[in-house]
Amino acid sequence: MLLDKVPDADRELLSACRDTFVGEVLQRTKGRVGYKLKPQWYNIYKAETLTYSPNNPRIETSYGSVITDNGYHDVPLDQIVALNYQRCGYIKVPNPYQQTKWIYEGQAPTHRWKGMEGEDYCLVLEWWEIRDRAIEDNRRTLAQYRNDTILCLDPDFAIRSLRIATSRIIGRSGMNFSVEYKDRYGRSGETWGGAA
Repeated sequence: MLLDKVPDADRELLSACRDTFVGEVLQRTKGRVGYKLKPQWYNIYKAETLTYSPNNPRIETSYGSVITDNGYHDVPLDQIVALNYQRCGYIKVPNPYQQTKWIYEGQAPTHRWKGMEGEDYCLVLEWWEIRDRAIEDNRRTLAQYRNDTILCLDPDFAIRSLRIATSRIIGRSGMNFSVEYKDRYGRSGETWGGAA
């Protein structure tokens, strides 16, 4: 980790942590940022072979960290920059349970979710089923992030995948979720739900 890329508020703390380990655990090497683990600290724990799962996405953060398990849900959304080696954006479904309820009732969500407070948790499993189906069908280009957000390489493709998954699960075509999106270039906006 290069301290030059760390926000000013965190730089002092990380520098203090690094300096704490120098001497006992780390030793300085050549160069300005050179450190290595002292030999007595090698193999102090039993190494376990981790099995790689092709279902887990490869997420890269703005600090250069690469996460290949499901631990990326703790990373703030604005710090995630790449999905499976490509820059990514996201789509966020505001108030997904209420929108799912409207879709199951045959109503178009449009922008009715704006200004609503709280969540209606009556169709949680149905929303999860729709979201998971869209991601499962497009595993290399979509990844779940928390409950209401999908990381994607292209927001238009992610919205279309969500629409296809919705029609396959509820058996009725033409129902779209209203989403907020941000593409890989930083352009953002929102789409209207309703008929395709």
